[in-house]
Amino acid sequence: RRIIEIYSKSTRFILACNDTSNVMDAIQSRCIIFRFRKVREEEIMFLLNNIAKNEKVESTDEGIKEIAFSSDGDVRHAINCLQRVYNTYKKVTIDNVIKIIDKPDHLTIAKLIEAIISKEFNNAKMIVDDLIFKGYYGLDIIKIIFRMVRQMEMDNELRLRFMSIIGDIESHLVQGADEY
Repeated sequence: RRIIEIYSKSTRFILACNDTSNVMDAIQSRCIIFRFRKVREEEIMFLLNNIAKNEKVESTDEGIKEIAFSSDGDVRHAINCLQRVYNTYKKVTIDNVIKIIDKPDHLTIAKLIEAIISKEFNNAKMIVDDLIFKGYYGLDIIKIIFRMVRQMEMDNELRLRFMSIIGDIESHLVQGADEY
């Protein structure tokens, strides 16, 4: 805050953040806040494909799609992830992306959701057990399920049932319950 006060006559400060609630009120009061919408997954994929082409980065469509999905509308996060995957593995594939982001991939979560909808509970339990065995955090799994259920084509009544159950599970996990 002090730096802003001292240099405000000669300098313009631009603060970029994903959550303004993390910025102190004293700093926010001296700022004009511009809010931007999350960038659509297709737009991020287009941007990442252009970067990969221009920088001669070997990539697969699935790898780019996984980065776009995991970035949740944050272009800066997507570009950083593309760079980390390339710098680490020299090829952007879905497997390499999953290793870098350390979150369950959307294809596995889609299989889980389909198993639940199809009432294949043993299959669904096997998928969840596998995710937990791989060390994924339950809250990460639930958040990805939530995002995917929100985007998937399904009956609104089914979507509402999913959302209600997801909310209950998330509440229990936040309050300290374990994944089992």
